Amino acid sequence: MLYNPMNFESIAMSGNDLNVGIGGGNGFILKNWNENSSVNTFQLWDGTRWGLRKNNSGNIDAYRK
Repeated sequence: MLYNPMNFESIAMSGNDLNVGIGGGNGFILKNWNENSSVNTFQLWDGTRWGLRKNNSGNIDAYRK
């Protein structure tokens, strides 16, 4: 499991799916995600927008957009 320093509990691949945990048992799954996916931006209920990308280590990070 990759822990992200931002507001996310976890960001981890499970097979071809990306699981994003946002705390309190909440989160979402992006099916068949890859870094070139059209679904690489999401907005949380507080209005903040985030992008997903692979970092230089090959892990997945969320970054503020």
